[in-house]
Amino acid sequence: MKDLERVYDTTLLSSGRIYQIDGILCRFLFDKGSIKHPQYHFEPLPGQRKQSRIILNRQKVHTKCYVTNLHRNITEITPDAVQLTLW
Repeated sequence: MKDLERVYDTTLLSSGRIYQIDGILCRFLFDKGSIKHPQYHFEPLPGQRKQSRIILNRQKVHTKCYVTNLHRNITEITPDAVQLTLW
């Protein structure tokens, strides 16, 4: 996927954006936990190989989470669509 930007500030996470975590396209749901130990919850988009929620701490968000240029109105990602965007 082109134009990936790493997430450096967790306060800028938005449910209107699509994020890529370990090659899986996800939508941000909410954050939970204390100020010192927050947890960030992501939900994979339909059609992704992982179906369960992804829960990351602040450090993992900084290292694994990338903002994509895709829009929120994507309902399902097919393998062909993903392959076409890679080329």
